[in-house]
Amino acid sequence: MTQKSFARKQRDLKEKARNNAISELEGNTCWDDLNKMYSEMCGLLSSHSHIRVYADDKELIAMIADKATLASNIRILARDLATLNVELKAIYDTHKDMSGGTTDPDVVISTFPIFEQYNLFMERHQAVIMPTAYHIIEQFSAAEALLASKKQDEANGIVDAEIITTDPVVTQAEVVAETPVVVASTPVATQVEG
Repeated sequence: MTQKSFARKQRDLKEKARNNAISELEGNTCWDDLNKMYSEMCGLLSSHSHIRVYADDKELIAMIADKATLASNIRILARDLATLNVELKAIYDTHKDMSGGTTDPDVVISTFPIFEQYNLFMERHQAVIMPTAYHIIEQFSAAEALLASKKQDEANGIVDAEIITTDPVVTQAEVVAETPVVVASTPVATQVEG
């Protein structure tokens, strides 16, 4: 019996390693994992839909201190969400017809850049969308607090607070002029000449 050549031994080792890799890839769900990531990213983008509910509340909008900034932030958010939506669709198009998994190591390796694209997408969402969304939410939270306070004041019969909270053009001097002054009811001693 002849001994195998060095080149033949190398080929056999590579084939054995490939077969081991294939057996390790049994049950691989790379395509399903990518489809799951796509669904999660869609959920990430749609999580900002609650802002629309706030923006449609006229009573709440009336309590916003800086309506111009709010409108600008909402436009920016809508534009950025539309841009990210297009990017997400482009990533999804690279694997939309695939499902399950594969035992081909080359195919599994070809999915790595797609996973990386989803990770970068998530980072862009955090860096671009979230600061604007947080600012909008802060504005609505402040308006909700003012609205709750206004409703509480109305329930208690206080109406002067409305002048202060709803008119952003009111200056400090006007606020002081509109604020009722309460004088202590202590008798003033007068000196009588005599």
